[in-house]
Amino acid sequence: MLDYFDDHLSELFEEAESFSCDSIDILAPSFQTLSQVPEKYTVKEIVGEGGMKKVFRVYDNLARREVALAVLRDEKEIDCYDTFIHEAWLTSKLDHPNIIKVHDVGVNENNAPFFTMDLKSGHSLKELLCRQNPQFDTIDKLLEVFIKVCDAVSYAHSKHILHLDIKPDNIQVGSFGGVVVCDWGLGKLIKLEESSEIDVLLLNSELRENIIRDEELVRGTPGFMAPEQYHGMKKVDKRTDVFGLGALLYTMLEGNPPFDGEVIGTAIKGFSRKVPKSLEAVVKKCLHIDPEFRYESVKSLRDDLNNFRYGYSTVAEEASFVKEILLFYHRNKKISQLVISFFLFIVTIVMVFMIKLDGSRREEKSARQDAIANLKLANESKRRTEYALKLYKQEKKSFESLMRDFIDDTFENESYLRSPGFYRNPLMTAQKVRSKLDKILAHNPNLTKILKQKVHLSFVMQNYKEVGALISQHSVQGVIFVKKAMSEFNLLNKDHLTVEEFVELLDYLSKLKTDSSPLFSKLIAADFKLRKSRKESVDGYEKAVKKCLMIYNPGWKNSVFDYDTQLKTLKISGRGFKRLSSLWHGDLPLIRFLELDKLIVNSCDIYDLRQLDTLKIKELDICDTYITDFEPLKSFSELKRLTVLKAQYTEQQLKQVPPHIEVILK
Repeated sequence: MLDYFDDHLSELFEEAESFSCDSIDILAPSFQTLSQVPEKYTVKEIVGEGGMKKVFRVYDNLARREVALAVLRDEKEIDCYDTFIHEAWLTSKLDHPNIIKVHDVGVNENNAPFFTMDLKSGHSLKELLCRQNPQFDTIDKLLEVFIKVCDAVSYAHSKHILHLDIKPDNIQVGSFGGVVVCDWGLGKLIKLEESSEIDVLLLNSELRENIIRDEELVRGTPGFMAPEQYHGMKKVDKRTDVFGLGALLYTMLEGNPPFDGEVIGTAIKGFSRKVPKSLEAVVKKCLHIDPEFRYESVKSLRDDLNNFRYGYSTVAEEASFVKEILLFYHRNKKISQLVISFFLFIVTIVMVFMIKLDGSRREEKSARQDAIANLKLANESKRRTEYALKLYKQEKKSFESLMRDFIDDTFENESYLRSPGFYRNPLMTAQKVRSKLDKILAHNPNLTKILKQKVHLSFVMQNYKEVGALISQHSVQGVIFVKKAMSEFNLLNKDHLTVEEFVELLDYLSKLKTDSSPLFSKLIAADFKLRKSRKESVDGYEKAVKKCLMIYNPGWKNSVFDYDTQLKTLKISGRGFKRLSSLWHGDLPLIRFLELDKLIVNSCDIYDLRQLDTLKIKELDICDTYITDFEPLKSFSELKRLTVLKAQYTEQQLKQVPPHIEVILK
């Protein structure tokens, strides 16, 4: 039997040795086809030319797709090579849906550099504006495109990269709403003195020297170039791109650039088309000749435009009190119309009453003339007149009381406790709310509801001396917890608290069991911003964050809250942990005050990823949680890695994870 098997094994071995290499054609035809491709790219046609390069439509024979291939113009010298390569490397580091993607960089058969990128579809923004495309028939549609451009530039700024050539020619708009920012040839890497991944991989010593020499040159497009860019590249920063975005927004709204020629020595042209004053103020703030008076970042510009789109006043326009009331009306039309209708109803009643009163007075006059003939009739008329006057006074008093309640209720809805903007910008929101409260108190300094709001606001903003003055000068109801805290911590003699004192204050307030659920989020949001404005250290701030989380998760058992400042890593675990915020409208996760690259929330009861969508984390571990919906991960633009338990999810559930996120199964 053994001899039989030995004979057959020998035959199989001899057959394997005689197996022809031609069998590859049968077993792996695609591999054989790919291995015989003579050259990677086949040029089809030229699709564009610029000042430095030509762009061809080519077919990638290996990947089997069409891409755009950029090469230097024939007349360009070798000293342009590094600048050309710099554009390719710079663009390849920007991974954003609204920034054109670079696929390949290399040297061709003519020993010249080239790079390939996405083949742009659709048309440039300049072409669409010239055609007056119905895609841009409203301001809101224009702003949708513009905000996507802002997102791309803001992302580049987060990577310390400036564009410096923002104009309609460099914006590509697809047929289905896709927006891509192209041509980063004038892009500049800032903060070279700091060590970063981009600095090491992108710039060698020779290219760095070329950039330093070029900083004295004027580079940009007249009509879209900021004054500091005109005077040389050394002075440019993120606000230079804010100027370019302002020029782009003006062109989109008006149809032509904001300047007749170069920026220096010319003034911005006015709007001939009908543009809202608030939006016009945004454009003028962007195009201010002094960078100090522009938006400090592209994010600030985008937030102000969103204020305009959602019916709020913009920072740029410095809206008056009347304008704020009008905007409030448009945001709350149904309630406002109901109140106005009620007001008109009361006015109508009063007017009818006044008309009747006037008729009564005329009757009284006629009765007096006939007093001798009819004394009884005159006395009756007098009695009726006195009764009418009494009714008038009662109606007037009731009307004044109704108006006071209307004012209280109207501004109570604008309370800082109901303002989502407080979580994002507590200092600015508090200033606006305080201005409104002071205007009301100027007319009636004893309104209890308004005084209570002012005490709460001053306490949250750590203006303890003002809190003490208000409590001592007025009989304010509903602020017992404020009085106790002021006395317990001797806050009247303190300008601000240390981190340890602030944590003790939070612990004390939690024991008082106040009924204001968003109070702790308001306190920590304001405290963090105040420390930043005073340029104080926030070392150890994780203690305040942990204290608030324990307040919002009273059932948190075996709690673990471990924050590593060096690795920028936070680990949270323990059953009963569910909430990262107060769940009040507009509240944000409390851990946003910590610098985080990696977040580990495992072995806990958190169930909704939407609590984390505002965090700019790169790694997330959600093992042993109640999270089942991965749809919110689409908004996690910077998340690179997700760790889950393999046994907890099906393949269908894991398919919800966006493709740019690596899934690690444990």
